[in-house]
Amino acid sequence: MFLLITASLSTEDVAFIDELFKLHHLKLYRISFGILRSHSDAEDAVAQSFLKLLAHFEHISVLPKNKLLPYCIVIVKNESANILRNRKKSIPAEDTSPVFSDTVDFDNTVLDRTLLQKALSTLSDSERYFITLHYLHDMSYKQLAALFDITEEAAKKRGQRILARLRHHCGKESLL
Repeated sequence: MFLLITASLSTEDVAFIDELFKLHHLKLYRISFGILRSHSDAEDAVAQSFLKLLAHFEHISVLPKNKLLPYCIVIVKNESANILRNRKKSIPAEDTSPVFSDTVDFDNTVLDRTLLQKALSTLSDSERYFITLHYLHDMSYKQLAALFDITEEAAKKRGQRILARLRHHCGKESLL
């Protein structure tokens, strides 16, 4: 399939996809691994994502440069979700969640894990998604602004408001 798709693309288009892969495959892999917790599944998700990008090259080639990474992130998250769904269909469910200690050491602040989980549960899905992308997936405010279709300043303010809510619920002013 790869050969069929690339045969229809020009050399510049193949170079564009190659550059996109070189720039973002590690970040996309980390995102996928965070969802799947499996190296081979994460590699499959990234590979499938780039095949989809190739198949829909005419769409991504017209996207502004600042929208490419968010677009790729959505695709890799969807591919990871598809792999999870297929995994649940074929393998009996088992607890694959990592084992953590009862405390979290964040920026030299030791927090009770259950307290932090309760604080996170008070956030909306959008706010948890925002925090996850920023702190776990190292997305900058500029990238988040592009993804959420807001200004960079609005993304910074949103991050500050969410952190203030978390601090309030944890009772720790030095949190995050």
